[in-house]
Amino acid sequence: MTAARPLEGRRSAKAPAIRIGLVVVVVGVVVANEMSSSLEGTQWILKSAVENGKTTTTFLGSPRIHFGSSEEFDGTDGCNSISGRYRATIGGKFVPLGWSSTLMLCNDGKGTDEMFVHLFRRTTSFKKVDGKLDLYLSAESGDRLEFESAEHRFSPKR
Repeated sequence: MTAARPLEGRRSAKAPAIRIGLVVVVVGVVVANEMSSSLEGTQWILKSAVENGKTTTTFLGSPRIHFGSSEEFDGTDGCNSISGRYRATIGGKFVPLGWSSTLMLCNDGKGTDEMFVHLFRRTTSFKKVDGKLDLYLSAESGDRLEFESAEHRFSPKR
């Protein structure tokens, strides 16, 4: 029988796996923090929509959106209730994921309820500053939905 060698100076076969595991955990925490957004818990009322250089400011009803916790949203296109999931990052990326809507027949003759849904579904980024939220379809086109904060709009003036 041979004598056991001391472990000093020897590496365990498990050591590299443990180090790799720690790196994965740390990277996972950073990614999770990047995915949280400043939209959570906010409510917005549509002020205008810009598509192909044309600005629309009159809508059927009052289109609004509420971004809840767990990356969920709900609201109205001015006629139908809408809800779904989204992903937004602190860096300004925005992606509507799932989508559902009621199917009431309502039309203002201009299709503004359909325009809101059409533009919202194509959103790729957002910018939130001073009680205003812009949802952009692309940086190049300038097409966007412009909202104002529901809290800001209905807060008493001082």
